Amino acid sequence: MALGFFVNLPFGILTVLALRLHEREPGPPRRAVLVFGFLSLSLGIGALQMMLDRGQDLAGSAPARSSPKRSSRSSASISSRRSTTSKRPFVAVRIFRDWNFSVALVFMFIIGIILLATMALVTPFIQNLLATRCWRAAICSARAASARSSR
Repeated sequence: MALGFFVNLPFGILTVLALRLHEREPGPPRRAVLVFGFLSLSLGIGALQMMLDRGQDLAGSAPARSSPKRSSRSSASISSRRSTTSKRPFVAVRIFRDWNFSVALVFMFIIGIILLATMALVTPFIQNLLATRCWRAAICSARAASARSSR
């Protein structure tokens, strides 16, 4: 099982703390975050990621894979139901009515899929076909990712 979440969690916490320390101007009045909506959305995304990460190791109908699948489905349904029926949803559905936002979201999705798919395929290619070590492939992949993001 990939533990990428636990590697990125400390960096996310440090980033939030750094932003809190360097926040200078008070922005517009804060809107209260609905904790239930946030938790259901994050649980659904986390369970989906666990299910997808463990998909290669387990068979398609294995009992160990059905638990994250069920929790991902239930959390996604709770989150979507709350977003459509709540007065103050965590993700406002009306934001998707904006044409510019929707088109930009589609293009970001397409570009993200292309970049992530190539990075996922290039690293095993470097390791297996070019017969390099794992750390060398990781360095090559990190350089390629940083070069792509800086354009």
